Amino acid sequence: MKYLFVCYPRWTTCRKAKAWLDEQNIQYEERNIKEDNPNEAELAEWFGKGNYPLKKFFNSSGKPYRKLNVKEKIKTMSEEEQIKLLATDGILVKRPILVGDDKVIVSFQEDEWEKALIWENGTNNLSPRPILLSLNTLTDFLFFICLKISFIVILLHVKILTFDNLI
Repeated sequence: MKYLFVCYPRWTTCRKAKAWLDEQNIQYEERNIKEDNPNEAELAEWFGKGNYPLKKFFNSSGKPYRKLNVKEKIKTMSEEEQIKLLATDGILVKRPILVGDDKVIVSFQEDEWEKALIWENGTNNLSPRPILLSLNTLTDFLFFICLKISFIVILLHVKILTFDNLI
């Protein structure tokens, strides 16, 4: 499955999410949210696919959000009005957003993305991962074994020295 990755490339979280997608070999089409703002129909569809309240789609840390006092305004706005407001400026929209055929993920939390994209329903939804992806675990294991062997050699050396002193 190919996903739509809606992001702001200058945003650190978006760069992290993109790197994670690349590491997992997940196919996606990238879309710059500032240059190609989501329209009302897209936002309504994404809201329907996601398991999030609509306020989660707002970038609450952005200047437009604070300048427009959106935090207070959305309390009295209908969903339709909120979607119209989101469609006015891509910077109002929380990012990154990953859109699939049957799911939408808002914001990047690695564990949430892994659960939704890789291990959903107890099965790996992606093509098999190369064994090299577990290299860190293998390296840690080998380091532990080498450390253990070094410790044993030192103990044996100390025991031999102690034994030689007794004779």
